[in-house]
Amino acid sequence: MIIQKRKGDIFTTEDKHIIFAINSDGYNDSGFAGQVAKRGFTEIINTGGNKFGEVIEKTIDGITYHGIVCHSLKPGGWAESPKIILKALNEMSFDDNASIVAIGAGLIGAISGAPWNEIKEAFKECNKRLTVWSY
Repeated sequence: MIIQKRKGDIFTTEDKHIIFAINSDGYNDSGFAGQVAKRGFTEIINTGGNKFGEVIEKTIDGITYHGIVCHSLKPGGWAESPKIILKALNEMSFDDNASIVAIGAGLIGAISGAPWNEIKEAFKECNKRLTVWSY
């Protein structure tokens, strides 16, 4: 469920969990995933071969980053992302509030066909208490 929406720098959150998108093609060195990689989560920069729905996690300085493999860079690569995101969120094993990037809501997401409205519905339907961050 969405408990609040915020604009600004998600890295200022007081939440101990930050959730974001990773693509299945393995090139995660730009966008928000790239920012997370620069903070020390270098394992996500070139993963490749990850399966949809997989969640790659790492704790850095007391914050656990959860990267959901939920889209591909190929045409139509966002088609199943709302279902994948909902399932991944519901299966995460923490009960704390979490901050989540507005996955697919930015310019790159729009250009590549991300279904932001459906992804937002997945956020609303999940069993986690989410603060959705956008710029």
